[in-house]
Amino acid sequence: MVVTNLLNNSVKLFAAICLAFTTLMAQAAVLDPDRADMLYHSYEGGGMTIDGPSVMLRKKASESVAITAYYYMDSISSASVDVISTASPYTEKRHEGQIGVEYLYDKTLMSLNLRQSNEDDYLAQSFSINVSQDTFGDLTNLNLGLSYGDNEIKRNGDDIFEEQSEQYRIRAGINQILTRNLTASLNVEAIADSGYLNNPYRTVRYVDSSIPSGVGYQAEVYPETRNSFAAKLSASYFLPYRAALRCFFTTAILTTVGKSPPAMLK
Repeated sequence: MVVTNLLNNSVKLFAAICLAFTTLMAQAAVLDPDRADMLYHSYEGGGMTIDGPSVMLRKKASESVAITAYYYMDSISSASVDVISTASPYTEKRHEGQIGVEYLYDKTLMSLNLRQSNEDDYLAQSFSINVSQDTFGDLTNLNLGLSYGDNEIKRNGDDIFEEQSEQYRIRAGINQILTRNLTASLNVEAIADSGYLNNPYRTVRYVDSSIPSGVGYQAEVYPETRNSFAAKLSASYFLPYRAALRCFFTTAILTTVGKSPPAMLK
């Protein structure tokens, strides 16, 4: 697994690069200002209604340290097509919280974020580290990031069912000011997922003459490993009268490795 090995071997490399960034000398940058945001979202469609509030607070503790807190809540009624086909509609709430710390040293910005999302049948916990460095007279910005997520998957109505999944993400990017009106950026990201990756409510239907209905159900067979790599090259050209022309090119590679389908699925 090329991507998985790359991610595992990149952790030490990432720490070394972060340390190297902090040694670059330049004029000090400035943290973003304090802010407070409130949002209420609402969506209705496909037999589902989703709504809830969101709050984000950001406060500078000093000229070099800032703390951010974020809360988001989804209230969901009814269910998706997958759940309705094999279960009754439901109502649940999802609570998501995040706290982050930013540290600024000269032109190097380092951030650490902790996140947790909790609902009746899914618990997701993750942390991420990001480093951003302005250099070459603020014409070039380099950034690196590393994330890890651990998920606990359950199924409503089934107290025995419990699965786990993990995700590793590593990303890098460069943003360059080419001229007064033209900027360009290149971003790449590698992701490695492992564990239980499919929908716990999704099943496949097959002909079974041994039961009165003639139709049986079984859990969907899905790969246990998924690796992906994505890259994006973009450019922005600023036009007169507060307008801009933007173009981009993206590419993605996805590989999966998992179980073979059972014999009954033909």
